[in-house]
Amino acid sequence: MTIIAGDADGLALLSAQRQGLAGLAMISDLELLEPGAAAPYNCLVATAPGAQVFLHVPGTVDVSAEVERLDGQIADVSADIERSGKKLGNPLGNPQFVGNAPEDIVQRERERLADSEEKLGQLRERRAALAGLV
Repeated sequence: MTIIAGDADGLALLSAQRQGLAGLAMISDLELLEPGAAAPYNCLVATAPGAQVFLHVPGTVDVSAEVERLDGQIADVSADIERSGKKLGNPLGNPQFVGNAPEDIVQRERERLADSEEKLGQLRERRAALAGLV
């Protein structure tokens, strides 16, 4: 398994928890890479705020199916971004949300939007890499 950290702090945290992560994943080989490192090929991928996780499955990854799965995730995350954008003042949305909702709710929605935008970028990047293999 390979994990690409989103930033230096994330890499430090992952490094400190390396043994525990390997134990939870029931793996012996855990590779931690710096932000911006090239993604490994022929892997299943999961994204999360601050990290991308790649599961090496040699010879068993159907690249076309993985691209299709990523397309579905991209559509889901894009819909989340659209919903959050509407709440936070997108011209097509509810302009009173920010003014009427409690500040913690507004902040949580802004964080959700930022996380979704980061995840969308990761998914698109991974899809582009895999699309070149098809």
